[in-house]
Amino acid sequence: MARETKISWSNKQFTACWLGHSTVLLNYYGTWILTDPVFATTIGLDFGALGRIGLKRHAPLPIQVEEIPPIDIVLISHAHLDHLDVQSLQALKNKRKTRVITSINTGSLIKNLHFRKVVELAWNHTFSVDNIQIKAFSTKHYGARTPLDLDFNDDKKNGMGYNSYLVTTEGKAGFFFMGDTGFTRRFKSKISSKIDLVLMPVGGYNPWEKDHVNPVQALRMAVDLGAKKLMPIHWGTFAVGNEGNSEPIEVLQEAVVGKPLKVVGIDRKPVIINKSSNNAKRSIIIPHETLKIKLKDHGNGPGDHNYDIYLNDDYAGHAYFNVKPPGIYEIEIEKNHRRKGIAEAVYSWIEEKYFQDQFMKIEAYASARKFWEKMGYEFDHVEEYEGHEPSGKPYLIIMTKQA
Repeated sequence: MARETKISWSNKQFTACWLGHSTVLLNYYGTWILTDPVFATTIGLDFGALGRIGLKRHAPLPIQVEEIPPIDIVLISHAHLDHLDVQSLQALKNKRKTRVITSINTGSLIKNLHFRKVVELAWNHTFSVDNIQIKAFSTKHYGARTPLDLDFNDDKKNGMGYNSYLVTTEGKAGFFFMGDTGFTRRFKSKISSKIDLVLMPVGGYNPWEKDHVNPVQALRMAVDLGAKKLMPIHWGTFAVGNEGNSEPIEVLQEAVVGKPLKVVGIDRKPVIINKSSNNAKRSIIIPHETLKIKLKDHGNGPGDHNYDIYLNDDYAGHAYFNVKPPGIYEIEIEKNHRRKGIAEAVYSWIEEKYFQDQFMKIEAYASARKFWEKMGYEFDHVEEYEGHEPSGKPYLIIMTKQA
C-alpha cells in the first residue's frame, strides 16, 4: 500500500509523529495510518454564520495538512468532537483509496465523505486489509457525540461505540491506539501480542478522571501492555481538562523514571519506532544438548534481589527481581531451542520456568559479550553507561520488564 509522499519516511521502518491531541501519523512498514484526525483550530459544534464554538487549539500542527500523504487506514476511536472531526476528514487527499475504521454506530457521520470503505468495527472483532490486522477493544469511556445521542452497551445496541485498536502485521511487533479511557487493568489479560508503541492519552483528567487516565495511570496501563515505547496523546493541544497544558507531560516524565519503557514524540517530531524485521537477526540454535542457567546471590544485602547469571559455569551478566527468587537456580534447555534473540531467550526461560512475571531485568557486562557470541547468540541492542563495572566499561542491556 506504500505510495509516494513528500514526507521522507522509509517504508522499511515503523515511524510515528504526534500531530497534536489524539492525531498521530504513522508509517507502519509502508502502510500509512492516521489516528483521530483533527486539524481544526477550534473543536466544537458548528453554528452556521457564528462558526464553531468550543475549545481553541493551543499548539499548531507540526506539518501542513497538505503535506500529509495519502492515507491507507484512518482509525477513529469514537465520535466525540475532539476525535471525529468531519472537516478534517474531508481535507484528506485521495480519500477513495482510504479505509476508515471506526466504532459502532458512528459510520453515518462520515458515510458521505467518499472514502473507499467505512468499517464499524465491533469490540473483539478484527478487520484485515492486505497484511495488516486491526482488532477493536472497548475502553473505559463513553461514545455519545452530543447529549441527544446514546452510548453503546448491552442494553443500547443503537448507541455510539468507543474503541481502542491493536494493529499488527506478521513477523513484526504491533502498536496500540488507546483512544480515550479511564483507568482499567483489562488490557493486561487481553493483549498477548508484542507491542512496540502505545499511543496513550495522558490529559483531560481534571476533573474527568473517571473517563480520562492521569499520567501515572496511563503509564501503568502502558506497562500492562508490555509496550516498549509510549507516545503520550490527548494533552497540550485543546484544554479538555483543567490541569493545564504542561502538567500531564511533566508528571509523566517524572513517573517514567526507572520504568521499562521510553516516552517518545512529545516534541511533535517523527520518531523511528522500529526497523523492518527484514534486517532482523536470525533465530538462534543453541549448540549444546543442554544449557545450564545458574543464579547466584550477588551478595549486596537483604532485599536487594540482585543475582549473577552463569551459563555452563561461565559468568554472563546479572538479573534483578522484585521478590527473592525460589531456591532452584539451574535450568536445562533442550537442544536446538529456537529464539529470535538472547534477550527473549534468557527472559523467557527464567520467567516461564520459575518466576512468572516477577523477573524485572537482565543485563550483561561488555566483558561478557565474547562469551555470548561464542555461544552463538546475538545481542538485541546496546545501551552504554559508565562506571557500572570495576573496569569502567559500559554494559549491555538485554531485557527489562516491570513486574
